[in-house]
Amino acid sequence: MTSPRPPFLRILAAAFLAQILLIAATAAYMLTYSNVIAPGQGEDHYLNHVRFAAPVISVVAGAAIFYALAFWLGRAAIEHRMASAFLFWLGFVALSTGLTVSVDGVRGWLDAAPIIIASHLVKLAGAYFGARATVGAHSIAS
Repeated sequence: MTSPRPPFLRILAAAFLAQILLIAATAAYMLTYSNVIAPGQGEDHYLNHVRFAAPVISVVAGAAIFYALAFWLGRAAIEHRMASAFLFWLGFVALSTGLTVSVDGVRGWLDAAPIIIASHLVKLAGAYFGARATVGAHSIAS
């Protein structure tokens, strides 16, 4: 039996999971950077570096994370796979924007807007292709 609407709880969970995974990817990179690539630097050096590196990590890791989570969502709701992928992306954009504005303020968001927008578009593409990859797959929904 098919559901008349997308699985909103799964979509919300995917948006939060994507945010957590992106933060974890940035933390893993910074651990590697601070212990292997450039050990012994001052705290200011690492804080400046993470401000540069985090958006790049978000673009690179975001594509894979959004592909995988949209594929998972699509498998759970084959008939709503594209709507689920878009709503997942939209929920993430809202969550991410809220977090960015709360930490850096509106001015900080505006200063980083080009990379943020590019990152969100890459994630949208990842979500689209992840959902599209479920074509012909069997639903895992119970």
